[in-house]
Amino acid sequence: MEAAMAAMGLETRKLTHTTGTSVKDVSWNLLVRSIRLTLNLVVTQPFTVVLTRQIAQFIGCENVYKTMGQTIFKIFAEEGVAGFYAGFVPRLLRNIGIMAVTTVATALFFHYGPQHSTIQVLNEVIVNISSSYALHPLSVVGTCMDVQGSPLAAAMPSQMPHYEHWTKCFYDIYQGSGFYHRGGVLFWRTVPVKGLHDLMGRPK
Repeated sequence: MEAAMAAMGLETRKLTHTTGTSVKDVSWNLLVRSIRLTLNLVVTQPFTVVLTRQIAQFIGCENVYKTMGQTIFKIFAEEGVAGFYAGFVPRLLRNIGIMAVTTVATALFFHYGPQHSTIQVLNEVIVNISSSYALHPLSVVGTCMDVQGSPLAAAMPSQMPHYEHWTKCFYDIYQGSGFYHRGGVLFWRTVPVKGLHDLMGRPK
């Protein structure tokens, strides 16, 4: 894909001491990377849905989906193409958001900060991790939407409300569930406030 984009002249402009940090260069890099992220997600989203549902049924000890081929056929037969892209928009917004923040922050730091490669790389890593955490709720929404419409127990109203649109899911997890940052940090697992009250036997 990168080779095809390069052939069309859609290449990002590398950061140097004289190029890559101007508004024009940063805007171009944002455009090219947004196109690249969108195309990648269009291709990989169906496989993400299949993987998410396989994991959900494993956790629920169910046997709805068997092989990958059978899973793809079942989703297509029951939900159509839309079944593979229910969580596409929130996942795309998250990926583009992380990319945009990292691209702009890296360009600014490269232009105004100390010209030391190690410090610049460290800054990019810190910005990437911070933006990933801030936008992690969109990843949670995407995962929830991946199983919407499936016959899995995880997608049933007893476990999860039925969401007609991802914005409803986004609103719900912020207003009521308290788990919108679960999984946002690799080595730290949070417990939803409501779940913690239930665990401790305390009134909500």
